[in-house]
Amino acid sequence: MRLLTHNLMMCNRKQCSGGFPLKIVVRESNTTESEFNPDHTRSMLTRIEYEALVASANSVGLMSLPPTYTPADLEDEMFLKAVHDVIMDFHVEEGDLVCPKCERKFPVTMGIPNMLLHDDEV
Repeated sequence: MRLLTHNLMMCNRKQCSGGFPLKIVVRESNTTESEFNPDHTRSMLTRIEYEALVASANSVGLMSLPPTYTPADLEDEMFLKAVHDVIMDFHVEEGDLVCPKCERKFPVTMGIPNMLLHDDEV
């Protein structure tokens, strides 16, 4: 699971509201370098919650992102490359996503988050 995917997910239990961003508990991760496309990274920055991305990245030991960014940073290739590396190249292979409100754990197995709910949670 990439941190880009993580940034788009939240707790989906009907009993829970405001379960974003999910906390990440990593048991196994890897980094795989992918092709850097500055235009794609700029586009992704308009779709994600940047502050949540920074917090999630920091929680897994990726400290390369500044706490905020400015419109001028969108033209800075070093900034865009740092964002790209965090959202595209870091992968959680095994772990859990934990709701910050209700503490429900959603497992991540072989890089795939399982967000299926139990019958009493639907």
